[in-house]
Amino acid sequence: MNTGDGSSAADKRAAAKDFFKRLENYLNTNLPTVTTVNEDALQRKKEYLLTKNAKLLDFEPRFFKNHVVCAVTEFLTSKSEYGLDRPVAAIQAVLAEGWADLRNCASGTPASRQIYPYKKTLAATLKTARKDWWGTGKVLSNSCPDLAVRLPDGPSMVFEGKLFRSGGPDAAKSAIVAGIYDCFFYRALPTLRKTTEAYASGYDYACFLAYDASPDSTLRKSWQDINPQVAQSCWDALNIHVMIVRREV
Repeated sequence: MNTGDGSSAADKRAAAKDFFKRLENYLNTNLPTVTTVNEDALQRKKEYLLTKNAKLLDFEPRFFKNHVVCAVTEFLTSKSEYGLDRPVAAIQAVLAEGWADLRNCASGTPASRQIYPYKKTLAATLKTARKDWWGTGKVLSNSCPDLAVRLPDGPSMVFEGKLFRSGGPDAAKSAIVAGIYDCFFYRALPTLRKTTEAYASGYDYACFLAYDASPDSTLRKSWQDINPQVAQSCWDALNIHVMIVRREV
C-alpha cells in the first residue's frame, strides 16, 4: 500500500476505503460470535448481582478493548502491503484507550494533549456551556477516542466504537446517529493527533465501528435501510466510514 506524496487524493481515498472494507471482512470472521458476546455479558451481569461491583457492568468498553483493539493489530500484521508485517510495527501504528493494559496491541493513547471548550456530545455542551464558559472552574474537556490507526505510508484513522446488544429500530437509529456524530467530532479536532507528534494535524478519516450483537441484527438492518444519500454523504463530505460487524458462527 503506497499512498505517499506521489499519489493523488482520489488514490488515497480509494486506499482508505479498501482498508476499511478489508478490516471489516477480517473482524467479521475473527471477533467472538454473537452468542459468545451475549453469554459473557449475561455472566458478568449475574456476577454483578452477587457482588454489586459496578465495573462488571462496564461491558462495552471492555469488549472493545479486549477483543477489537487486538484484532485490529493482528489484521495489520496479516497484510504485508501495509508495511506492518512485524508485530512491533503494527503495535506502533495503533493507539487505544486504556492502552496500558494493551501493550501487546497498542503503543499509546489516542487522547489529545490539548483540551477543548466543547464536550464530546453536543447535548452535554449545550447543557453546561453557558455556565462553564463564563465560569472559573473546570471549563475545558478532553474526550478520548476508542482507537486510532496511523499507517506509515497511508492515511491516519480515528475510530469510535459501539457494542449494540438490545433495543428496537429506534434505539439502533439513535446509536448510528450518535456514533457518526462522535466520528465527526473527533475529525473536527485539528490537534487530536498531537498525542505523540507535536505538530500533527487531525485525522484523515474516521470510522464508526459497531458490533451488532442484537437478536435480530437490528443495528445492521437499520444501517442498510438508511437513505443512500445520507450514507454516501458520510463518506464523501465527512470522510467517515460506517462499519457494522457481526459474527454469527
